[in-house]
Amino acid sequence: MMVDVADNQRPEDPEQRPEQSRPPALRPPTPPAAPPAQPPLPGTPVPPPTPVGPDEQERWRQFQEFQRFQEWQRSSQFGTPDAGPTEDRPPRKGKPLWRRVLLSKWSRRVLYLLVVVLVLNWAYQHYFGGPDENLPASVTGGGKTERNKVFEFSGEEAVRKVYNDIAQDLSRNACDRFATAEVEQSFADHFNAPDCETAVHRLHAQIPKRTGAVNTFAEASFLKVDRDTSAQPDPDAQVFSGCGLDTGTGPRLGQFTAEKIAGSAGGQWIITAHSRETCPTS
Repeated sequence: MMVDVADNQRPEDPEQRPEQSRPPALRPPTPPAAPPAQPPLPGTPVPPPTPVGPDEQERWRQFQEFQRFQEWQRSSQFGTPDAGPTEDRPPRKGKPLWRRVLLSKWSRRVLYLLVVVLVLNWAYQHYFGGPDENLPASVTGGGKTERNKVFEFSGEEAVRKVYNDIAQDLSRNACDRFATAEVEQSFADHFNAPDCETAVHRLHAQIPKRTGAVNTFAEASFLKVDRDTSAQPDPDAQVFSGCGLDTGTGPRLGQFTAEKIAGSAGGQWIITAHSRETCPTS
């Protein structure tokens, strides 16, 4: 009896079970769906479609040309992205210091000011400067002798001042008493000197250095005044002989011709000629 119950409780063979009692069959897993296609990135060439006819080929050619134009435009505006690293260039040197100084605003102002000063100096020297060496002082004095006392008021005093200047070795003062550069050079030639100032220095050296000798030469007084009125009837021109001057033991200076400056204030005199002279021995 027990055996029959056990036999009745054995599990049934799956093959003998009815359809409803069988478990459902397992299905293979479904592969994941492919991700949606992403839009192409900017600058990424779009894969070309395959042309199928002449019209499609022409449109494809135009599309390629348009793409090349866009690439050229981007490379012109932003540079070629794939050009690779460029060679480092040395930094550009600035302008040198002297050029920056010359081109600066203050340098230009100083230059303009210098030009103005030079022009003003030239104008002053031209209209109010010293006399021209090649023309008489009475002509080139810029009107000085017409308004001011520049020279002496007599021919005798004009000659005596030359002796005074030589006694004190005032070479420029002595030479300025001659009317022209030619008269100065004539005076220098008569004493074998290259120029007037050298002649004055040499004549000064010939004055004895003993007490009173320099003063006697400087204050030379006329013993007589030689006036060649027959040769020079003009009263405004006088000839003075060095032999008629008491110069002590100093050198004789020869013969001077002095003339009155026309139109000068007070009638001023200037030396217009010089010549050698041999004084008689006593």
